[in-house]
Amino acid sequence: WPHVYSVPYPSSIHFENISSNEGGLQQKSFHSKSALHRDIFMIFVGHIVKGKASNLREKLHLMGLSYGDNHTYFKPDPVSVREYGSWFQRSVFCLQPGGDSPGRKSISDAITQGCIPVLFGNVSAAQYAWFYPPETHIDIDLDMFMNGEIDIKTHLESIPKSYIARIQQKLALVSKSFTYNYDEEIGYGDAIYHILDLVATHAASPLCNSEY
Repeated sequence: WPHVYSVPYPSSIHFENISSNEGGLQQKSFHSKSALHRDIFMIFVGHIVKGKASNLREKLHLMGLSYGDNHTYFKPDPVSVREYGSWFQRSVFCLQPGGDSPGRKSISDAITQGCIPVLFGNVSAAQYAWFYPPETHIDIDLDMFMNGEIDIKTHLESIPKSYIARIQQKLALVSKSFTYNYDEEIGYGDAIYHILDLVATHAASPLCNSEY
């Protein structure tokens, strides 16, 4: 399917212009908090759904309960967008197992709030290939995790702090492309602009034209 592409779910976060100290306008961002200033190391928010995805989510939930500390949040119960959004702003890593589809709205919410998405298997990243440049998420081998070969907390703790900082910097650059804004002034660079720009670039390429 060389011409099939997916676009991300709209994030619940919407950028807004705020007054800067220089008297102009700047866009409010949640990316100013580095990993050093986030008190939740990793978080998973989501239902324990039926079907194949349930095995992964249930394993994550049980693993999270086994840690027994205040720096890992595993919330299978329904919560409000405002509530889990405040947790994402405090978290370094947001665990993103698939649900009804490989992609989740929660991925967009995590990215726009500076929380590094942790993806299981390569399907989620492949689904949004246009939107995921290198070093914007962490990939976990799904089979190894399900076979008990990977402890998620140990694995994430082994990642160098310099690499985490680099990912957070890149998330700040791409976060707006996971939002859909109605204000044209604020909307420049959002998902709609990103999609149209990529479509135009793809359609103009010689390779694309030669395939039809």
